[in-house]
Formats: sequence, C-alpha cells, structure tokens
Amino acid sequence: MGERPRSCAPPPICGNRRDNIKKIRPQSDLRGLSVTVNENTADDFVRLHRTFCFHLGVAVALAWITSLYAAFYAPWVRNIRPLLDPTSVGQVESTWAFLFGMPVVLTTAWIMVLFGSGILRELRLFKNQAIEFGIAGAVAFTLFYLSIDRAVAAMRLGF
Repeated sequence: MGERPRSCAPPPICGNRRDNIKKIRPQSDLRGLSVTVNENTADDFVRLHRTFCFHLGVAVALAWITSLYAAFYAPWVRNIRPLLDPTSVGQVESTWAFLFGMPVVLTTAWIMVLFGSGILRELRLFKNQAIEFGIAGAVAFTLFYLSIDRAVAAMRLGF
C-alpha cells in the first residue's frame, strides 16, 4: 500500500532550473566562425534583446520624424551634394536618397532584429552577450547619428 501507482507522474525536479539544463552545446563551425551556444544565458539574451529592440525602435522613429520634418524645408533637387558643399563635384545624390536612405536602413535592421531573435539567440561570436549587443548598439547609433546629421544639413539649406 505504501507504493505509489505506476501511472502517476514523477515528482517535479527541485532546485535551480539552470542546474537541470544542459550547460554548453558543443562548438560548431559556421563558415570559419566559431559559434558557441550557452543555454544558461537565455534569460540574459531575452532581457538584452528586448532592451535593444526598444531603443532601436525609438531611434528609428526619431530618424523618420527628423527626416520627414527636414523634407518640408529641404530643396527637392536631383543633386543636393553641391548645395551642401560647393567644392564637392563627385557623387550625385538626390534629396530623397539623402534624407531617407539612413532611416530605411535603420528600419530594415530593426525589423530583422525584431523578427530574427531565434537566429540571433543561436549564433554567438563572443562569450559575453553584452559585448555583442554593445557592438550592435554602437553600429545602430552611428547610423542614427548619420541620419540626424543629414536631416539637419538639409534643414539648414531651407532656412
């Protein structure tokens, strides 16, 4: 009578959940890059990914707002470069491409990060995820800065 019936489920695993998860998958080679997946840092990834997606979304919105605002004041010409710098005679760039090129790149990056979280979780280039997100943040900030800088330069032409 002291025995439990065989049809009952086994008792739940006690202790820290991280102790019950396989620690590190073997390293694999992806086109010459060493990729390591550490399943213990899944919570860190989710936290960093949410924070990065939020801040990148804010940067995308600000870049679009600034570019749209600048579009009202900028002269719509086929080649805006000589207006910005009369000494430059090289590259031809229209007002549309000058103002909206960087926001389009930022929006594409944001959509890829937002919907590609599963792929990003599996691929690891560094042991520390904070370093990976820091590098991605620096690249995103550079694109954001270039977008705002171009919009301000176009606004200066209109005033």
